[in-house]
Amino acid sequence: PPTVGCILCAAMSSIPTIALFVSSLCLVHAKRESDLNGGMLRPERICGTAFPHNTTQEAVQCFCFMSGQCESPCKCFQGCASDVVVRHRWTATFKNVNDATSCGNQTSRALLTIPREYFRSIDHLWQACSAEAAYTIVEEALIKSFEEFQNWSVGPVRQCIHAPWRQTVQWMHIHTLCGAGMLDGMPGSTTESWCGDMATAQQAASLARQMLQWAQSSKAKQHLRASADITSNG
Repeated sequence: PPTVGCILCAAMSSIPTIALFVSSLCLVHAKRESDLNGGMLRPERICGTAFPHNTTQEAVQCFCFMSGQCESPCKCFQGCASDVVVRHRWTATFKNVNDATSCGNQTSRALLTIPREYFRSIDHLWQACSAEAAYTIVEEALIKSFEEFQNWSVGPVRQCIHAPWRQTVQWMHIHTLCGAGMLDGMPGSTTESWCGDMATAQQAASLARQMLQWAQSSKAKQHLRASADITSNG
C-alpha cells in the first residue's frame, strides 16, 4: 500500500522543485522499509533490553545471530548461512532443530520465532514493553511464522510457548508446528505452556491477546505455587 510520503509525492508532482525533494525522501523511506523487511537493518527499537554478551549458553548466542544482533561466531546447529533465517520488522523466524510429532499429512518440520530485541521470556517482554508494544511484537511473530510455515506445508498450525520456568533457551521464542502436532511437552499443562491453533493469519490478533493474557495468569499461578511451597516447608 502507498505510504503517506509517497501519496505526498503524487500530490506535489505539479511543483517541480518540491516534487524532486519529496521524491528523494520517498526513495530513502522505501529503501529503509525494504531493508528492514529483508532483515538488512536493525529493527526499530520498539522496546527491549541489551543482549547479555557474557552469556555462555550457546543456544542464546545462536538466537542472537538469528536476531541480527550478533555476526559471529556461529553457534547454530542449523548453520549461519543467510538463508537459514527470515528476519522481519521486529521478529525473526528460523527452523527448530527438533521436529514435531503427530503431524499426519503435514510436515514435521517446526519453526521458532523470536523477537529481534532481547527478551529473556514472555514475562520479560511484558515487563520491558508497553502493553501495545508487547502485543505488536507477538502479533507479528504469529503472522510471520504462520506465513513461513505455509511455504513448507499448507494448512493449519499450532503456535506454542513455554512458561518462563520451563524454557530451555533463555530468549523468548514461539514454536510453530503442524496443526495437530506435539513438541517439547506441548500442548500440555496450562501452567507450563500455552498453545493456540491458527488456520488463517487473521487469527493472529486474537491469539496474541490470548497468549499475553495467559502469560499474566500463568505468572500469578507461579507466585501462588511458590508461596504454597514456602508455607509447606516452613
